[in-house]
Amino acid sequence: MSGKIKKIFKSIGPGFIIASVVLGPGSITVASRIGSENGYAFLWVIVIAAISMAVYASMGARFGVLHDKSILQSITETYGAGLQF
Repeated sequence: MSGKIKKIFKSIGPGFIIASVVLGPGSITVASRIGSENGYAFLWVIVIAAISMAVYASMGARFGVLHDKSILQSITETYGAGLQF
């Protein structure tokens, strides 16, 4: 039974990490402040931001499933560790 629970936690773990990155305390604070100061006037910004975050989180998850390296490792190998000025 403990092996089954470990498997469940391993599959859920990355989702919790992505969720905490996407919807953190800063996002909630900013959204609350904008809402309290401006009402529903800037609701469109929150909707566009939520859609953008969902798209990028989905892309990151798909990349992580399909590759054995992180996206940052792939970018570093492709373009180098820093920009040359």
